[in-house]
Amino acid sequence: MPLNTALDIVNYYLRTPPFEVDKNNYERYVQIVDKALTQTLLEISENNPVIDEKIFKTPAKTEENTNITDDEYILVDIYGTIDQRFMDFIILVEKDELPNYITRILGRYIPIRYFGEKNISLLNLISDDALYILHEYTWKRIERFLIRDRYIKLKPETEYYTMYKRYRDITEIPRTELNCFMKLFEINLFLAFFQSSVYTGDNLFRSFSISGLSISLNPPSVDQAVRNLSQMKLRVLNECYDAGDLVMRF
Repeated sequence: MPLNTALDIVNYYLRTPPFEVDKNNYERYVQIVDKALTQTLLEISENNPVIDEKIFKTPAKTEENTNITDDEYILVDIYGTIDQRFMDFIILVEKDELPNYITRILGRYIPIRYFGEKNISLLNLISDDALYILHEYTWKRIERFLIRDRYIKLKPETEYYTMYKRYRDITEIPRTELNCFMKLFEINLFLAFFQSSVYTGDNLFRSFSISGLSISLNPPSVDQAVRNLSQMKLRVLNECYDAGDLVMRF
């Protein structure tokens, strides 16, 4: 069966465990697979996040969302209002101020006339270099309004525009990254296995292969296996996501 998507890869390992799993331990094996998937998506997202944008309106002030340190603002839940997969802001500005805000930072790179068009996506107008400049310019400004990593101080009943980085889900791994996904997933699967109750010392392999990358353990030990796998992971991440080529790792 061809493995054309990340979901195909995960389903393959659900059907075909790479180590012995009896029927009494299968549910725990499913938990191991889920843990490995979560870790893999986290690592891929941290190296190559999705860039998204959203316009939202803040609610009216209530006793629940009032900001006790500044009466002009309310507290807005970032994850509930913007995105459950939120990672980091690139832009956060009142919608009406966006044209002047962008023009001030990027100058002639974004002609102001574009902002008069309906349904125009700023994300489609700017380059990776421009995204980097925006993030460098805005981050310290936005950071002052963050509260406990989850809430941000904003004006009530106001429309805001935000461009932000977010985590990928399993449907957002492009085919060009499937090989990297498979290697990382397999490494994380074995790491999760060694850290689980399914593993016992008798189950440790003296050698195994992960997507053509072989690892030998002599003498066999969990600590050595984890060290070797961790080193393999660093190599895979460096090969797949060269920091010098990823402007978006800002």
